[in-house]
Amino acid sequence: MSNPRINGVEILGVTIVLYGEIEPTETVDLGALTIKRGNREYILDVVQSYRNFEGGFTTIKTDLEKDEETFAECPYDITASDLMSNDLNIDFFIDGDFSANIEHITLFVKFPNGMTKAIDV
Repeated sequence: MSNPRINGVEILGVTIVLYGEIEPTETVDLGALTIKRGNREYILDVVQSYRNFEGGFTTIKTDLEKDEETFAECPYDITASDLMSNDLNIDFFIDGDFSANIEHITLFVKFPNGMTKAIDV
């Protein structure tokens, strides 16, 4: 599976860092990532996730893909320059019965010039 792209910018994925360990019996529901700026929007959905527990923190890394069937109303018109903007609005759906606290959620993107940017969600 190749990562989705926005105007040549590769969407590497979302990383969620939780304080505490998620037990095997606890569920984590990861859903859509919505990127908005002004009236432009782009939605990606989590298709796979990977958990790691180390040093008291659970890190979940995700693979994302564009799902135009589920999100048919989305115009998918965010630009590469939007991804560099300070007024970008990003929402990520996470839910479940886990007891760990969310420390931070970060979107990682890689520009064609090789620069990788971490964007707080």
